[in-house]
Order: sequence, then structure tokens, then C-alpha cells
Amino acid sequence: MAAHARFASLLLALTLPACAHKSYYKETNKLQPAAVAADKVTVFSGASEVRRNYVELGRYRGKAPSVKEAVDAAKAACGKAGGTMLIHSKLPYKAGERGYKVEAVCAVLAQG
Repeated sequence: MAAHARFASLLLALTLPACAHKSYYKETNKLQPAAVAADKVTVFSGASEVRRNYVELGRYRGKAPSVKEAVDAAKAACGKAGGTMLIHSKLPYKAGERGYKVEAVCAVLAQG
């Protein structure tokens, strides 16, 4: 029984960091491209940085303990939705003492 308790404690310890992330993704377009890996999602600091036409797939809002974790979570959500571009609506910012927030648009390049 002690081994079971140690395993349960280890499992809880491994899952707690994941609970620190809070996110919300809302689909804004019925286009459903195939999912891509998060490392294939390009991050832009704003729409003015994008030099090509794009199609918005959805909007992401999330919070995590660090900027890197917040952006990585946003890239993962965008890639899962088939997006190849994460365009910040606002640059990541400190949200109290609990972490950093990311607000972004998930998009793909427009065809044609």
C-alpha cells in the first residue's frame, strides 16, 4: 500500500504545474485545418508585423507562471486548432502576482 501512496503523491506532484495554466480558446472561423506541432507556430508581436494576408481561426486568452509558459501554451492551443501563426493582440503582460497573461489571434496564411 505504501508504494501506491508514493505513486499517487508523485502523480499529484507532476500534474500540479499543469494546473497553474488557465486558458480559453474560442473558434471564430469554421475552417478546420489539420493540427500542427507547436514548434511550427510562428509568433508575431502584433498584426502590423504580419506582412501577408491571413485568416483568423480563433482567439486565445491564457495565463501561466512565466511568459515562456504562457506563450508556449498559446502556441500549443493554436497548433492544435491548425494555426500556423500566433498574433499577439497585446504583448504578454504581468497579471498580478499569479503570472503572465497572453491574448492572441490564431491564424493561417490566406490562400491565393
